[in-house]
Amino acid sequence: MSATTRVGIIANPVSARDIRRIISHAAGLSLGERVNMLVRILSALAACRVDEVLLMPEMEGLRMLLERRLPAVISELDYPLPRLRWVDMTVNNNTNDSVAAAEIMREEGVSAILVLGGDGTHRAVVKGCGRVPIAGISTGTNNAFPPIREFEERLHIDFSRGDIPGFVHLYAGEEATGVGVIFHLNDDDRIASTHRGHGHCIAKGVDMIGMMKEIYGKRDGLCKGKGGSMHIADLSKGMMGANGIVGAGAPLACGAALAAKFQGKGGVAVTFCGDGAANQGTVLESLNLAAIWNLPVIFVIENNGYAESTSRDYGTAANSFADRGVGFGISGVVVDGNDFFAVYEAAGEVIRRARNGGGPALLECKTNRFFGHFEGDAQTYRPKGEVDNLRANHDCLKIFRRRVTEAGVLTDAELDAVD
Repeated sequence: MSATTRVGIIANPVSARDIRRIISHAAGLSLGERVNMLVRILSALAACRVDEVLLMPEMEGLRMLLERRLPAVISELDYPLPRLRWVDMTVNNNTNDSVAAAEIMREEGVSAILVLGGDGTHRAVVKGCGRVPIAGISTGTNNAFPPIREFEERLHIDFSRGDIPGFVHLYAGEEATGVGVIFHLNDDDRIASTHRGHGHCIAKGVDMIGMMKEIYGKRDGLCKGKGGSMHIADLSKGMMGANGIVGAGAPLACGAALAAKFQGKGGVAVTFCGDGAANQGTVLESLNLAAIWNLPVIFVIENNGYAESTSRDYGTAANSFADRGVGFGISGVVVDGNDFFAVYEAAGEVIRRARNGGGPALLECKTNRFFGHFEGDAQTYRPKGEVDNLRANHDCLKIFRRRVTEAGVLTDAELDAVD
């Protein structure tokens, strides 16, 4: 870089309001942690001979603490730090601040903008930066809802054009269940998915570009293009794999849970399956095994009302799949799978108990799928207008928006910035 290079830095002023931190009542990055990140970034920019850095102001004392720490940093460097200049703007502690700061920095002629924040902040900066390159440094946790929906809607279009080989089963409509459960997990916790596994992968943090390449059968896909949509796996994220065999994830999760129990580090395993798979012998045998060995495993039944084309009422005698758990001495819970907060609270309780040696649990989430069992399914088994009604009145994204805006946790504008 030349000596006259100017770079902008946007440190998200609302990172502590990231939705994952809100619903888990966890703290955001402390002021000290944010300052430490900025100090390291400024040192790196100094090494690149950046002349000036524009920073977005905020209301939490970051500027004062940063300027207090800089003399000690400067004394240890063999080269000067860039000049610091705080953007002259009014901040309101919402995502619109990031848009405004990006616009000002663009007008000031910065060569690039570094963004410290979560997914919503990065999207906000894109709106204001024009053609200025941006580099994102995540300090938050992404809300997985919109990426899952966008990913599935894109696949729906691409498959209809004949661009994707093999079968595809879409997760759109069921996002609240997968996200609500997986928010409680870390990379060391294992999940076993289903043939409808894209949402589980994304919620677990699997790279979406690698997923898309895998679905397209590309050599640089997550599984070298050999697995496709139904066999995506990423063990580095604790994703043991989607599975084309109905109900096959349950015994795999039992194995992972047994390993976690022996390791004694509080790890858990989660297996997802549909209402059709819940009738498979492998699932029932796994419930029994988990109970006998007191395994830290959670069985999540994503009850979307259909086992392929067979309705739940026609194919299952019991009123509740949760009762199956009770039959094996396992606690069973039924929740509205379209309500993220209901799923999050219920999953949090059973996962915490499993981590502490309380054994397995079964969580039935009543939800809906917006597309057919597979792409190309004519869905003649569904009543006329059913899907339109589900999208209008039972869309988990709309329910989530209504809940957080009515509670005053987030505004429509902040959610729009994510969308």
